[in-house]
Amino acid sequence: MTNPIKILVFCAGKSALPSCQLLHLDGYLAGIVLDGKQPEVQSLFNESFGNQFPRFLIQHKRDYDQLALWLTEIGPTALFSIAFPYLIPDHLLEQYPRRWINFHMGKLPDYRGPMPIFEALKAGEEEAVLTVHLMDRQYDTGEIIWEEEIGIDGQETFGSLAIKFTEQISLAAQNTAQMLQFGGELPVRAQPNSSAYCPFPTVKDTSINWAYMNADEIVSLCQACNPWNGGADTSIGNLVFKVLKAEKLVGEEHYEIPGKILSGIEPLAIGCVDGEVVRIQLVSSDYGIELAKDFSIRLNQSQLLLGKQGEEKVAGSVKI
Repeated sequence: MTNPIKILVFCAGKSALPSCQLLHLDGYLAGIVLDGKQPEVQSLFNESFGNQFPRFLIQHKRDYDQLALWLTEIGPTALFSIAFPYLIPDHLLEQYPRRWINFHMGKLPDYRGPMPIFEALKAGEEEAVLTVHLMDRQYDTGEIIWEEEIGIDGQETFGSLAIKFTEQISLAAQNTAQMLQFGGELPVRAQPNSSAYCPFPTVKDTSINWAYMNADEIVSLCQACNPWNGGADTSIGNLVFKVLKAEKLVGEEHYEIPGKILSGIEPLAIGCVDGEVVRIQLVSSDYGIELAKDFSIRLNQSQLLLGKQGEEKVAGSVKI
């Protein structure tokens, strides 16, 4: 009987845990490399695996020299990267040519970068793509092994889509290991030429721009920022807050300036461009997380305290 191949998993978050568990059940998991700057992730893997597998912590660039020796001792067949945020040094890529495999939570090359889930949801995509690809000297540019589509429903948030990806990656990691075990070489194809790259979102990227965004764009942004950013950033007067959940009010229209709170419809119904109306449902602020109706009472009180009870309430993007 053929001996099981040896897989090392490089990871920096809990999203890699189901993959490690499946690889362990199949007898493929030979060790785990963790981001040493995240002690909570280390604790999670300690609780799950104890001392069953060797582990290596990456905390500084100088750790890669020691890592090279550690890898030589284990002799891995392949090295899987699952939510691992760092580039692999050239000498390690060359030490194990075409054995480094990344599981990217976005379609390539369109959504290269550290937050493809955010970018896809913000863009209003109807489906996301898990891309399994070889790693090279740049982020997310290696040859593609295969892609898997993941459906996005109308209520999808960053958190719910991340969970879908976590589940799908665990199966993809298992399938990839089985392909290596029984099939040898993996089929690959080059990515299309593209300079696309989405850096980590800034406050400008996570802020609602009431002057230019329509209702669908605002709803998509709120879902893309929930929960990792605590919601989409915005403000009314001097009150800064985040919108965790919003909905487009179909059949409603307005003739006010975009960003104005529309009285007589529902709490925190706000006019958007093109005459559309969005209703804020869930808000996060320094007061905590509140329903729109409760926050609207808080908002009225704040406006009175600020001496603005005679002014129109207009929402606007957070000042950058």
